[in-house]
Amino acid sequence: MHSLNMHSLNLHSLRDRAHHLINTLTDEELEVMWTVMQTHYYDLYMLGEIQSAKENFKPGDLLTHEGAIDLLKMLRSPQNTL
Repeated sequence: MHSLNMHSLNLHSLRDRAHHLINTLTDEELEVMWTVMQTHYYDLYMLGEIQSAKENFKPGDLLTHEGAIDLLKMLRSPQNTL
């Protein structure tokens, strides 16, 4: 429990420091910072999704190119229309 409290305090400290930093930036600096942070946010999001996919991947989850074409043909055949 102690490490959880320390982690929470560290995050709180980082949030306070980030808030203070943001308040010291000019509008132009803030726009640049936003672009940089947004790019890193998307990168972190994608890395998390890639890691999740790696952890949840099971054999057979992927199709070969030929398998995908065959599946598309089957799905588009007249007998499979709604």
